Amino acid sequence: MNRRTVAVAVSMICASGMLLAACSTETDASADGGDASTSLLAPNGVPEQLVVDLFNESEPDISVDVQNAPGTTYAEVVTTQLAGGTAADIIRTYPGNGSTLSVVQATNNGFLEPLDGMDFIDELNESELGVLTSEDGQVMAVPMTTTAIGGVYNTTVTDELGLTIPTTWSEVLTFCEEAVAAGRVPYGLGLRDAWTGQFVSYALSATLLPPDIVEAQAASDQPFSGTAWSEVIGKYDEMRQAGCFTAQPNGTSAANVNSSIAAGDTVATIGLADSVGAILDESPSGTEITFAVFPATDDADETRLSNGIGAVFSLNSAAEDPEAAKQFLEFLATPEAQSLYSAETDQSPAMTPSDDYEPDQPTEVITEYVQADRASSWPDQTWPNPAIQQAHFEEIQALFADQSTVDDVLAALDAAYVN
Repeated sequence: MNRRTVAVAVSMICASGMLLAACSTETDASADGGDASTSLLAPNGVPEQLVVDLFNESEPDISVDVQNAPGTTYAEVVTTQLAGGTAADIIRTYPGNGSTLSVVQATNNGFLEPLDGMDFIDELNESELGVLTSEDGQVMAVPMTTTAIGGVYNTTVTDELGLTIPTTWSEVLTFCEEAVAAGRVPYGLGLRDAWTGQFVSYALSATLLPPDIVEAQAASDQPFSGTAWSEVIGKYDEMRQAGCFTAQPNGTSAANVNSSIAAGDTVATIGLADSVGAILDESPSGTEITFAVFPATDDADETRLSNGIGAVFSLNSAAEDPEAAKQFLEFLATPEAQSLYSAETDQSPAMTPSDDYEPDQPTEVITEYVQADRASSWPDQTWPNPAIQQAHFEEIQALFADQSTVDDVLAALDAAYVN
């Protein structure tokens, strides 16, 4: 059983229990008891448990009880636990402001404790600070991973069919046409899992949105339809009309898409860089899966990477043992913990990795674009409320069901932003 199978199995077991009952994967060190103890809650707990085991090699007297909650309802479960005073000391939260469990929203609700004075803060760059701090500028989370959204291609299939990974917008449309002519789905889209609908928008937005988009939206009566977002959604729909996607995406899951790419029936998808590993796990031996930045204009030099902080961990303001929790949070920022966690989640380390860390192909792409200052943060991390993201999920599904138009999508996003 590989690590993804373990993670899914744990999540399914948790999902079968009561909503508020988090499953525990306590280590032997935790079970034996120590001089201090703390607890941690995450969507599945498997990579976290490995980091706890590493932590206990140097700190055997601090036990860490790793708990997990179903990934599909994680934010709801944790928010309810925080409100009821039953949450773990350390919580996996979300960067920015676009979710009820994001660091800004959770801080505003009084759920999180600032991490003032911790050593790792000096290592954070400006981009990281922008999505890890509260409205009053206090650092509220330790970042563990960074990932990106772009094209994920079965290059064994592209080579077989004579297709080329697109580097311009015109080449994207040509790629779609040629893949369809070869009897393959160009880009898999699994909107049965509504959250996957954001990936195309975010990949396009990295290049199409101007640097001052946050200010432009705040100053506009039409923060989406009156800004460059109209081009983002317009090009999303252009791909839809060009036959670039799965025929019935609203009835297709993200797992179905990955399996279809692994089998070679679908050539690519637009998704997270860490999906490369998941697809490879299902693919025949020798299959090559490649991550690439996704273009939005006909000038390849303009293309930017859609990049975001992934997993982050925060301190519960009602933690039973805040000092033990802070000691573990500080450990999360060490090169050894960063390398182990990122390797187990198929993402890139958010902070400095260990000397023996070997980046995979997606990490090399991410590093190249970040170091060249050609990466843009995910837009939802700076949206003023979580209703916008939910409206985006629903309206993209409606667009593909022919129940909505581009103008309808933009109008719904405008309304969610204002409300």
